[in-house]
Amino acid sequence: MSESVINFRCDRDIHERAKTRLTVGAVKLPDMLRLAVKSIANDDGTVFGEVLKECGKDYAVGINSAWLYYKAHELFTYDDGALYRKSNKGAGMCGAPVDLVNRCGVSCVVINSELYPVKDVIWLMFYGHVSGDVICLDGKDLKISNLIADNEHANTVKINHQITSEERDLIKSGKMRALVVDTNKFDRIKRGCVELLCNTGETFYFILTDEKGWRGTRSAIYAQRIELNKFIISIS
Repeated sequence: MSESVINFRCDRDIHERAKTRLTVGAVKLPDMLRLAVKSIANDDGTVFGEVLKECGKDYAVGINSAWLYYKAHELFTYDDGALYRKSNKGAGMCGAPVDLVNRCGVSCVVINSELYPVKDVIWLMFYGHVSGDVICLDGKDLKISNLIADNEHANTVKINHQITSEERDLIKSGKMRALVVDTNKFDRIKRGCVELLCNTGETFYFILTDEKGWRGTRSAIYAQRIELNKFIISIS
């Protein structure tokens, strides 16, 4: 990845207000400026909007933050169970394997001075959301095919939903954040879950699959009725 230094003029007061807003929290002004340029280039501001909501928030960054999803993709590439550096920032070299830190027997990667389990970061980069504990099916192999989110014992309801390969790619890239769902295909319990989400905000999980065997988990976080049994459901 080649990089260039960009200078531009900005109103001094606006610049100071932006810096002040980002004095707390993990999101920093250079992050937002780089993401803004990327959003313009991609003609899509979805990820920028999600990260902007987290700006200036004084809390520990969870694994499901939009900022961490963006930051992981900015810093790393994934190949065959390992993360590699995208640039020469810091002491490492572009293309070199990412240095890992062992914390209580768990391999972690450092992002903005915080430690995150590598298996969680890899899952997040692929699927955009971590639901439950990410575990290795066989040994400590970190290939995405060997990872699974172990949420089978969670109390939250899970609803299987078929999507197209095109929808899968849009969801994985963060460009698609909602699904149109027809509950005529659901049983009584699943229809009730959608109604609860619409009326009370009680969430559930979508287990998404496509015709090529891809499988991903997303949280249903908001629902709006557009017809008697049809809803637009926002996903994580």
